[in-house]
Amino acid sequence: MSNLYKVPTLLIIRGLPGTGKTSLASMICAFNNSEIKTLSLDDYRYMEYNGQDYWFDNTLISWHVKALHNDLEDAFRKEYKLIIIHNTHTRLSEYAQAKKLAEQYKYRVMVINMEYESFDVLCERSVSGGKLLDRKKMQWMRDRWQYIVNPKPLSWYTYRIGKFFRKIRRSISGGRKAT
Repeated sequence: MSNLYKVPTLLIIRGLPGTGKTSLASMICAFNNSEIKTLSLDDYRYMEYNGQDYWFDNTLISWHVKALHNDLEDAFRKEYKLIIIHNTHTRLSEYAQAKKLAEQYKYRVMVINMEYESFDVLCERSVSGGKLLDRKKMQWMRDRWQYIVNPKPLSWYTYRIGKFFRKIRRSISGGRKAT
């Protein structure tokens, strides 16, 4: 098994539905799935019961969050090299417990905010838990979005994310530098 990272990492991918959070998590997992654990609230909203698809009612969201955090702590205990949480996280407080657990287990925390160019296009492709969201719900999420105030310049973050992806590419190419 290749050594992806010297420091185990919790990667939090946040953004409105349709911005590509799940797609990005899937691309990262394609590099080395054995050392990566992904978690999303959508995983807890859907299940198959008696051969039929079943979507959990959003009134059970507190149960979904507890289940995700139990699985997150289990992933920390199993010492995955990279743990990815990809959720909307409109409020910074929504991932505070995950950050606290990461600190407890000595994991580095990285947060990626998924941006979008056009709110209209985003509304057309926004899906949560396999269901298309209406524009009113999307607007509500956009209105409550909390931005991270970065104490470091953007170039520092761009460098760190670039370095992060170069490590992934190197690990799958057997240590050779990717061209």
